[in-house]
Amino acid sequence: MHCYRFYLAAALVFCLVLVGAGCGGKPTKPMPTAPAEPEYAPEIAEGILKGIDSGDYAAFSQHFDEAMKASLTEAAFIQMRDGIKKNYGDYLTKEFSSTEKNVQGIYTVVMYRAKFSRGALTVKVVFRESEGGAVVSGLWFQ
Repeated sequence: MHCYRFYLAAALVFCLVLVGAGCGGKPTKPMPTAPAEPEYAPEIAEGILKGIDSGDYAAFSQHFDEAMKASLTEAAFIQMRDGIKKNYGDYLTKEFSSTEKNVQGIYTVVMYRAKFSRGALTVKVVFRESEGGAVVSGLWFQ
């Protein structure tokens, strides 16, 4: 019986030493924080979404770079808008999800969750910063 108590006491001391060793030592590094939403992004993204909702191509494409304007013409906009309105309804609001900076060295990708009257979509807006401000170089809806 005394032998059992000795082993129990020794195991308890051993566990306490391990716990104490785990609590001491080097402090852990804090987790890196995710990049914040760029200051220019919410207003531009809101203009895009409101432009879709109202059918206003000028508001929708106001901050597009030349390549985006050439690839997403007004005719393509109308077709895209009709599909979004038919499947998701009216635009209500958006919520920032994430930012990824320095994509391919020059782009900032900002993700939003856009809520519509009949569902939600993930909106991926690709920005390129220039001397005149940020321009939209890519746009995806998922």
